[in-house]
Amino acid sequence: MTRPFHGISTLYTIEPSIRNVAFSHHSLWVEQANKNIREGFECAIYYEPYANLVYPDTLDAMMVEITAGQTGYHISGFAVIPDGEREEIKINIWYSNYAKAKQAADRWIIATRKLVMLHNK
Repeated sequence: MTRPFHGISTLYTIEPSIRNVAFSHHSLWVEQANKNIREGFECAIYYEPYANLVYPDTLDAMMVEITAGQTGYHISGFAVIPDGEREEIKINIWYSNYAKAKQAADRWIIATRKLVMLHNK
């Protein structure tokens, strides 16, 4: 596991499906160690569940995934604002370079996490 400068650790795995690994290892990147450019290939997933203080029995979450496509890497994800309205914030963007895609996803996670924390006080 590595921890880059921005504070989001990365867990590398060789599991064929990283989604289950991400759902059991919260608040860090779960990244496929054997990345390739095969279309639809899951390269990395970030999952962070958090409580909704308005609805105590509700678990909201943030999830971002980077998948490989024919022309590059697709970032898609969402975060639910943990308030009474439970609006979603979404990201949906393409990058030709994996490193740039992950950097953009990191920035989105950090900014969105700050917004979520404002609503969860």
